[in-house]
Amino acid sequence: MTEETPEYLAPAAADPLVAGVVGWADLTSVVVTDALVTLRALPGGDRLVAIRHQVQGQAAQGADAAASAPWAACP
Repeated sequence: MTEETPEYLAPAAADPLVAGVVGWADLTSVVVTDALVTLRALPGGDRLVAIRHQVQGQAAQGADAAASAPWAACP
């Protein structure tokens, strides 16, 4: 879970115009279930409608590695 997701959930709890919040979590973490339970328990957690995995900073693997290879030479 990143710090941004609770920050997005809090105003959603107070604003009826916010239909849903897409949060961030490390979907490869062994504690991802705990992170999702924690997010749902926060104010606005009932507005959590989806989770995205943050891939920035991860090493490319498989087909992704081939697709990103040209960028490796860029300064």
